[in-house]
Amino acid sequence: MSDTDEDYAFGLYPDGSEVLRNKLGLRDAAALQAVEYQVTANRERDAPVFPPTREGYQALHRHLFQEVFDWAGELRTVNFGKGGSRFATARYLDTTLDTLFADMASRDCLRGRTGERFADGAAHHVSELNVAHPFREGNGRAMRLHLSQLAGQAGHTLDITRMDGPAWIEASIRGFEGDERPLANLIAGAIKPDRWMRPDDALAELAAAVEPGKLDIRAKTRAIAGMLRTLGSTDVVREDVKGLHRDMDRLVASTDLARPLVVSQFERRLTTLLGPLATYLGCPEPDI
Repeated sequence: MSDTDEDYAFGLYPDGSEVLRNKLGLRDAAALQAVEYQVTANRERDAPVFPPTREGYQALHRHLFQEVFDWAGELRTVNFGKGGSRFATARYLDTTLDTLFADMASRDCLRGRTGERFADGAAHHVSELNVAHPFREGNGRAMRLHLSQLAGQAGHTLDITRMDGPAWIEASIRGFEGDERPLANLIAGAIKPDRWMRPDDALAELAAAVEPGKLDIRAKTRAIAGMLRTLGSTDVVREDVKGLHRDMDRLVASTDLARPLVVSQFERRLTTLLGPLATYLGCPEPDI
């Protein structure tokens, strides 16, 4: 491959300028970056919700960058890396992404999870996307928009402006190296809190989740999340409520045959907390 062919394959102009070929004809890297960010920010605001599949992810990238690059939405065909780390091999990107999104589908795209548990699952998913790095440019912006849409479908509102800049880059690097905790913390911090609930309303919603035989796991999850928001972060009772998350994990993982027993155990555990919670919050204990 000649130098000119290699530059073209990497999406560069064949003049050694290191500027990506673009529909605007810009040859200055700083000017291209400024226009690119403005154009993609505008298109991000108008973005439809794309399905969480390889094809959907490519369509998302195409939507963001189609005014800037001819190859928007196309998977890269060359191998490259950054900072001494290599991204996924280009020839296997189709199957890599199919596997990654199939894994997300097997976890119901993280629906029905509290903010903390959503952030943990999303951090792993985004770290895998970062390792794949399927596009020649714009992977970070595609990941953040995809993450925002994934959060919305899971019942959370994500402020992606809080995930840009050095913190995102550092967390992404750490995730690439196998430590997903900084990225999970960044995502959790970008989740906008749901409506604050009055203590008596939070207690009533939690009591409703104890209804015998009620198998709506998402309703129970919402009730627990509402109580956690009401309690704040500095009390012992909150730790008891957080323990219910482990019960929720058992509910989600249990088979249809075992689920009634697990639900019953969950309801008994929750019932024992209603009295202490009512006392702590200064509310009458609800009748159940």
